[in-house]
Amino acid sequence: MGREKGYFKCGTDHPGAKLTEAVVRKIIADPSSYSKIAAENDIAKETVAALKQGRGWKHLPRNPPPKTQLIRKGAVLVVTQKPREEWNWVRGEEHFRARLYESQVLAIRRDPRSASVIAANYGVSKGCIHSVKSRRTWRWLQDGS
Repeated sequence: MGREKGYFKCGTDHPGAKLTEAVVRKIIADPSSYSKIAAENDIAKETVAALKQGRGWKHLPRNPPPKTQLIRKGAVLVVTQKPREEWNWVRGEEHFRARLYESQVLAIRRDPRSASVIAANYGVSKGCIHSVKSRRTWRWLQDGS
């Protein structure tokens, strides 16, 4: 019993399968809303979401996302997402989870005291202080020296 080979059936081989491969392919390709597709096929909206997001019927081959090409210095780089230059970075003080200001980060980098003392002073963890001092975080911020 359990996970022996062939025990867990997938697709139309599963005893509880309501859909056929043809219907699943049609659902994946359908641009309509999840609710409309669910109503048409008499299935739950969550099932439609799972199919469209690749969490159901994983054994079926999916079409890969369209690829964009970036050409840099004569070399072709194939990317499936936006180039890094177009990413929407929110970092530093503007990030919603930021606990330090840029002026505090610069002061921490210049501070010769131990990380635990500095952390207690600023109300953050020792790991946060180590990350700031080793430039794992706030890397883009220049010391100005």
